Amino acid sequence: MPSCEIVGLDFVERAGLVIKADAQVQASPSQIWQVLNDNQGWPEWFDGMKSAEVTSPVWDGVGSTRRVKVGPMRVDEKMVSWEPDRQWAFCVTELNALGYIAKRMLEIVDIEADGSGSKLTYTGALDLVPWLRPAHNIVEKQIGSAWAEAFANIDNHLTARDLRT
Repeated sequence: MPSCEIVGLDFVERAGLVIKADAQVQASPSQIWQVLNDNQGWPEWFDGMKSAEVTSPVWDGVGSTRRVKVGPMRVDEKMVSWEPDRQWAFCVTELNALGYIAKRMLEIVDIEADGSGSKLTYTGALDLVPWLRPAHNIVEKQIGSAWAEAFANIDNHLTARDLRT
């Protein structure tokens, strides 16, 4: 798999493409935190996600790693921010050849208490590979839409999960 450069939160300030999506949800920040860290549950609320599995010895903070499969892409990720109930962020370390779209990629989910629920903000920062730069509007729309839909699905996911328990 092609490697990506490991980046930190400051990459947002210099990325070639920055994508934003946000949503209001009924879930509390602690409920959102639980959903984000339930790797096996991601396919239930993030459309197109086939699997998310931990690849580090433990999943407990900055430096933890996982591999996700989304559509044709296989992506290795490393956590770069882990602030319970507030911020969850990872950088992409490797992408399979079919899904190789960026040299550097960072994804951040900020969680903010808002009334009886939460405001979720997704920030994606990428340096696209040269051949894909002309299609940056399409990439921006696809990634932003995927996260906006995922955020909308979280409430339904939590309601369904609560009914099962």
